[in-house]
Amino acid sequence: MSHSMEDKGLRIGLLFDLDGTLALTDHLHFEIFRDLLVKEGFAGGQPITKEFYQRNISGGSNDEILTRLFPGFTPQQRLEWAAFKEAYFREQTVGKLSPVPGLEAFMAAFPPQGLWARRATCLPAESPDRVRVEVVKVLVTNAPPANCTHMLHELGLTGTFQDQVVVDLVGCRGKPDPEPYQLAMTRSSLTPAHCVAFEDSCTGVRSAHRAGVGAVVGLCTTHTPIQLKEAGATTLVDDWRGLLSAGAGVAYRSQMAALLGLEALWAE
Repeated sequence: MSHSMEDKGLRIGLLFDLDGTLALTDHLHFEIFRDLLVKEGFAGGQPITKEFYQRNISGGSNDEILTRLFPGFTPQQRLEWAAFKEAYFREQTVGKLSPVPGLEAFMAAFPPQGLWARRATCLPAESPDRVRVEVVKVLVTNAPPANCTHMLHELGLTGTFQDQVVVDLVGCRGKPDPEPYQLAMTRSSLTPAHCVAFEDSCTGVRSAHRAGVGAVVGLCTTHTPIQLKEAGATTLVDDWRGLLSAGAGVAYRSQMAALLGLEALWAE
């Protein structure tokens, strides 16, 4: 006997990157990489440019970045260099991290339970006029595990996510490979068409796009709209406030409904 959508409900996945998406950190990572690479003698001791950073570093995993920048490094050298760099980042950001504008209101608009969706193109034709919605929030990041713990604490987001796909912890390939997003959806039993990914880097956008995530929102906090669009972003906003058109909760849910192919998404 088949179950109706009213019995099963609808699970939607909101898949979040960390750096540059939840907090404005890219400028801090750039400055730290620039200074440490000068000390290392990279490029003859000349400071890297912002353009170089965006093309070769932004959004990547430390191991992949250092393999490219220092092909002569041993795995242990890459590990030690990255550990020093990330410890310095955490030290410099204690009490200084703030969420990307609009993030708190967006998160509040999507509690795990209590939302409803109206029948639309993404639901079977035999589904009732409305179905219960379960919202699954997943963190998907190349960031080191210690950075994740530190940043979520500093942002007041500890406990916000039902799952965290942290590349170094789960042992998958890092973005731009699609594996992090594929794993995020598989682990939470999410249908790609019912998911929205939020990314600020071309690396992350490519990962989500290649994984088949239904919609990819590019936050233009780090890269230009053209760069993110070319990487595969389906929607572009300056920050979380770009998903607003009226009152915060109602507008955010309206935008997500449109991205997911729902006629409406509301709270009761």
